[in-house]
Amino acid sequence: MCFFFTFTGFNAIAIILLILYYVTLSRGRRNKTLTDNSRESKVFSFFQLVQFVNGPCNTTAGRQGACFTPDECLSRGGMGAGTCAAGFGVCCTFSLACGATSTEECSFLMMNGMAPGMSPIPSPCVYTICRSAPDICRIRFDFLMFTLAGPAVGTTVRRNGPDILDGTMGGTIGDCLMDSMTITSPGGVSSPTICGSNTGQHMVMDASDACNQVIFTTRGMETRNWDIKVTQFACANDMGGPPGCLQYFNGMMGTVSSFNFPSGGAVVPGGMAVPASATHLSNQCYSICFRQEPGQCAICFAPVVAGGESKMAENMVQGSFGLSNPVKSRPRAEDNKDCLSDYLRIPGAQPKNDVNAFVVGSVGEGVPTFSKICGRYFAVSNNGNKRFENNQSICTQRTPFRIDFKTDADEMVTGTMTNMAMNNEQAGFPGGIVGFNLNWALVSC
Repeated sequence: MCFFFTFTGFNAIAIILLILYYVTLSRGRRNKTLTDNSRESKVFSFFQLVQFVNGPCNTTAGRQGACFTPDECLSRGGMGAGTCAAGFGVCCTFSLACGATSTEECSFLMMNGMAPGMSPIPSPCVYTICRSAPDICRIRFDFLMFTLAGPAVGTTVRRNGPDILDGTMGGTIGDCLMDSMTITSPGGVSSPTICGSNTGQHMVMDASDACNQVIFTTRGMETRNWDIKVTQFACANDMGGPPGCLQYFNGMMGTVSSFNFPSGGAVVPGGMAVPASATHLSNQCYSICFRQEPGQCAICFAPVVAGGESKMAENMVQGSFGLSNPVKSRPRAEDNKDCLSDYLRIPGAQPKNDVNAFVVGSVGEGVPTFSKICGRYFAVSNNGNKRFENNQSICTQRTPFRIDFKTDADEMVTGTMTNMAMNNEQAGFPGGIVGFNLNWALVSC
């Protein structure tokens, strides 16, 4: 766990008294009729006298490390950068190269770029992370920087427009054909395979008795960068999240997105738009969990970018939600029985901006609840006219707060070149290949 080490006034006084005691002791020894060599052999090393907790600290560059003596830091394979324990220790960081193994509570997996003409990155590049103590249950991987070659990309086009779609790409859109990363959990469930741009994302894995491995596979000579902070959490520390949750969020609000979701968008009249080339990854299947903070009884979700098209398909903006095909020719939201391949599962989902709207503490008579959400808009409603909107909030009171994300291997109907939304996930804004980027917020009881 990552906390700052605090050197208390009591400890400082104790150390000063120890220094004075041993200085006096060494002076007394100088008065004895001993040779210089024998006299030096009687003097203790200062670092044998000073003891301090090897707790977390921050380096001069702001990176987290652990407080050790210089000798301990060196012997453990770390690098000191700044002092700790009132100057008696060094803030030791542990940066791993390909093939390295770590048992530290906090370490970093780093690859600082590779440009054409340089030596290729070892492939596979494997890091092994073993428990730092027997009571470690969860290991969090924060992607401070994460840039790999992206997946096979699709492009959303205007519904019934002049663009010609290649119907043969359905089996490859969203696949990580060049680079990939996965984290193993022997005896448990490994992470999904990811690629592309994922800076700011994270994964949390169940710690394995056989150690977890982070495996990068790369091809070609493109530039890659990754800087991953690895933090180990004891079983009693709820900051590691519940077992089986690949992502874990705490606090009152934030954003959550599928892997490889673009970090920026184009400016359009009225706001932002997600690029037409936004492509979620294939074969994703994982759970995302949110800590229920005190006094909070529900959680609500809404798209970061609304997007959509007018009824005449004249104004087209790529929104930040799109998973699979609608059952009609025009892009719309679908739920439950019509979400078969790609979808978000939000148990007990209720529409907030609908008739008989969501109320905390009561489902309310006549208020429908849903589970799976898919199609081209982030909406749930028994009213078909409400399925063409991306300005709806969807809430749930089911605890623990948890959603699931599922995609299959094929992101459009292979062999179909029609620009009808029901037949091709690239047809019609928002596209069905987008993935999701949602705001979330807890709701008080």
